[in-house]
Amino acid sequence: SALKKSLETVAASTGSARKIAVLGEMLELGAHAARLHGECGRAAADAGLALLIAVGGDGAQRLAEAARASGLQTVLHASSSDEAAQLALQRVRPGDLVLVKGSRGIRTDIVVDRLKAEFA
Repeated sequence: SALKKSLETVAASTGSARKIAVLGEMLELGAHAARLHGECGRAAADAGLALLIAVGGDGAQRLAEAARASGLQTVLHASSSDEAAQLALQRVRPGDLVLVKGSRGIRTDIVVDRLKAEFA
């Protein structure tokens, strides 16, 4: 999936203080949602993230649970992108690499806009 490829890119990157991901629930997966969110949670753990913020409902919760079960230590869940933006602003520091990705319906663009405003 595009999310797994994005996480692989983050994993391969060097030069940042920490790697952080804000990942929104993928809304258009239908019957495959639980399995694919679980796979992406495991991929997030494999990416060497310092922090994962999962955004949304059941799919995001599944992603967060899979990441924790795969050894990712710091995993947070936000029910909305507004909440995720607040969590990110409290934790992101200059020099961090931050991946923000999610379905348009989850509105992760809110997170990007708030981080840009803070760090631009």
